[in-house]
Amino acid sequence: MQRALEGTTKHASGERIVAAVRHLAGDLGRARDALGAPASPAELNAGAMALRAGASSETLAELRRARRDALIVPLAVLTDLMASGVPADSAAAAVLALAATTRDADLVAFRQAVERDIALGAAPGPAAAAAASSFSAAPQASGAHGQQGAQPRKP
Repeated sequence: MQRALEGTTKHASGERIVAAVRHLAGDLGRARDALGAPASPAELNAGAMALRAGASSETLAELRRARRDALIVPLAVLTDLMASGVPADSAAAAVLALAATTRDADLVAFRQAVERDIALGAAPGPAAAAAASSFSAAPQASGAHGQQGAQPRKP
C-alpha cells in the first residue's frame, strides 16, 4: 500500500505503480519462502530489501537456520553492506559468520566498522572480511565490540 501511495505522490503512471507493487509482492513472497512462515512482517520487509540489494534466497534461508533470534538487524546489516559496495557473497559470508553469536548492537558496530574502513580507502570486500574476523575473535562481553569498533583502522 505504501508503494502505491509513494507512486501516486510522485505522479507515476498507474502501470508503473502496479509494476512496482507486483515487484514488491514478489520480493516479499521470496523472502517468506526463504525465511519461513513464522517470519514477522518486519523480517519479511528486511528480507525483501536484502533480496533487492543482491542477497540470494539461499543466504536468507542460511541466516534463518543460523540465528533463532529476530533477523531484522542481521538482514539490515547485510543490505547496508551491499549498498556500501561489499559484494553479495562477501557480505553474506561476514554476516553469516557473526549472526549466530553476535548481539544486534555488535552487528551494527560491525557494519559501522566496515563503512569506516571503506571511507578510509579499504576495498569493500576485504574490509568486511577483516572486520568479521576481528569481531568474531573478540570476546562477547558487553561493550567489547563497541569499544573495538570505535578505533579507526588503516585500510
